[in-house]
Amino acid sequence: MSGLTRKEIKHDEFLETAGDVGQWLEENWKLVLAVLGGALVVLVVVLGWRQWSESKTDALRNRLAEAQGAYLDEGPGSERALESFRAIASDAGSRQEGAVARFYEGIMLLRSGDASAAIPPLEASAGESSDPLLRQNARVALGRAHGVAGDLPAAEAILREVAADEGSVYPPEEALMTLAELHRTAGDDAAADAVLREVGERFPGTPAAQRASAASAQ
Repeated sequence: MSGLTRKEIKHDEFLETAGDVGQWLEENWKLVLAVLGGALVVLVVVLGWRQWSESKTDALRNRLAEAQGAYLDEGPGSERALESFRAIASDAGSRQEGAVARFYEGIMLLRSGDASAAIPPLEASAGESSDPLLRQNARVALGRAHGVAGDLPAAEAILREVAADEGSVYPPEEALMTLAELHRTAGDDAAADAVLREVGERFPGTPAAQRASAASAQ
């Protein structure tokens, strides 16, 4: 009898291995089913959680759009919009939609004249947001809220921090213009004029520098 070819040897090895595996499966079928069942449960849980998370995000965004519509239609005094933003912030947890809702809540309170109440939601929005533009807008609004509430040192610290951020997506000269406005409103014309001159020197040729020059001349 001639010797087996390499192909036949490989085939026999495969059959032998398959037989061993088949015997093991036959002896341990309960364990196999348990492992496969566990993997299936994990897969179902992951897919279910992802679907639920995406569904909740969509629902939050729809609610945000409705609240923003009420805010635009009814103005900063809209109780309906304010309560909607608060509810969204509470339901959103750490999601970005919560930071947006808190930003709007703070802006509404600030524009309605309740600067002290605006500080906590604006502070939370600035600390939670993953979006740099929203975060810095919240910081500027927070600085304004502190200034309107009478805490100019806190306002100046926040606004100068935004203006000094080299990676800022918020125009630094506009943050300083907000600071000048707060000083002027507080009756400190000397401090306001000093900030306006700073804007002109640091950001020449910008619209803010032109406004600063006009405001200093008044």
